[in-house]
Amino acid sequence: MSKRNTYEYVKNIIEVETNIGWKLVSKIYIKNNLNLEMLCDKGHPVNISFSNFVSGCRCKQCYLDSLKEIKRLKPKVINLDTRTSRNIYGYNDWVYSVFERDNYTCQNCGEKKYGNLNAHHLDGYNWCIPRRIDVTNGVALCSECHKEFHHDYGYGDNTEEQFISWSIDNEKSIFNIDEIKKESVFKNRPPKKPTIDSKDYFRNYYVKNSQTYSENDLDNIFYEIMSEYTNAENFTTTKFKEISGVNPMSLTGVFKMSWIDVLDRYNKKDEVFKYICDEYLDNYYKEYNCSIELFFNLHKYISQDLIKQYTIEQIKSSCGFKGSHQQHNFEGLKRNFYEVKNKLNKIPFFKEFMELTSISLSSYYNCFNTNSYDEFILNFINSKDDLKEYENNKKDRIIQIASKGGRNSGYTDEEKETEFRRVFDNYFKDNGKYPTRREFNELSKYSEKAYMKKWKLSWNQVKIKYGYEYQVQ
Repeated sequence: MSKRNTYEYVKNIIEVETNIGWKLVSKIYIKNNLNLEMLCDKGHPVNISFSNFVSGCRCKQCYLDSLKEIKRLKPKVINLDTRTSRNIYGYNDWVYSVFERDNYTCQNCGEKKYGNLNAHHLDGYNWCIPRRIDVTNGVALCSECHKEFHHDYGYGDNTEEQFISWSIDNEKSIFNIDEIKKESVFKNRPPKKPTIDSKDYFRNYYVKNSQTYSENDLDNIFYEIMSEYTNAENFTTTKFKEISGVNPMSLTGVFKMSWIDVLDRYNKKDEVFKYICDEYLDNYYKEYNCSIELFFNLHKYISQDLIKQYTIEQIKSSCGFKGSHQQHNFEGLKRNFYEVKNKLNKIPFFKEFMELTSISLSSYYNCFNTNSYDEFILNFINSKDDLKEYENNKKDRIIQIASKGGRNSGYTDEEKETEFRRVFDNYFKDNGKYPTRREFNELSKYSEKAYMKKWKLSWNQVKIKYGYEYQVQ
């Protein structure tokens, strides 16, 4: 079971860590999949859950106002020899650049369509590989005009001449090839169609025509970077491009291998892997959140594609996690326990631990294969004196609680009813439904058992007694 995030942690992620100018308006946080009220950097009200926020969901109004505002933190880096998938490096930037140049206006009918626009390749995406993300090879069309063009000329193997001819026949067309072309129409243009239908053709053509480096050139560049920079972070794809000016895809394309195979070629694979593991552990120990997705979205240099090449299973296994789905490693459990212990300056009781821990108790139970708090803390008690002190403190605590009557004693029925209505009314106002027993316990100063024991009723019957009809949660 994953740890329960705190309101402060969620607020820090939204307002500080992501650094996009958003503000959290909601004053209470219950769980990841409940909507929170936020304000985007433009001041638009947004209602999305924390899990959707971390996954990349952003303001819908900003999307409608300007499509260029919607960009992922890190685009996927995939070789440009992909024939049909558009998940290539720089493709999203190409789309936004085409839209911006054409003022978010369909170049065929002249109407502003905003969210209904497509970026059309003049020379087809499937065959003109060097110009796939060339802005001069794109034009903004609304969905209707885009479908109309492909209805007339088909999908695939389209050419710039076809579009010019098609636009001339339309009186409303505002397309002007001379205004958007500063270079020759046919510059870097391969033969219209390959003579063979094979992935090898596209890979070989890309290597031959769209790269300016030989293997020796790339070897010299890489060795020069190795001599000047020693830190492993410099050999992640993002940082390498930043310091060398060379796109990592030049190396993967020329050598016909993945980036981690390129690193292995220069004996940097293990060093970069250790760097990723160290960065992941540092991020995990800050908030005890093992989310790989959150990790690469917040990290400046480590991308999702680089993590996938090393594999999540291999990274988490090296970091002490037993399987890719385990939420916490032993060192994390140990650190969290001693953080609580140091705050109290003693071994915590069950309730004290539950109030201060950043990791759920079930994670400890699963790790040590037990259902007893007293059993799992034995793994963190280093001496007999500590154990004896804990047992004595526990006995004194039990006597102290018994002498005061416990959590639910000493209060009138009117005070309990007032507290019950306060929690239910405030929760319904914020979330549009009534709290569960667990949520009630967290928000109320009395436990639900006080009400159930007093009236000898079930929890749902207690809610009905106070005028709150039963809801299916």
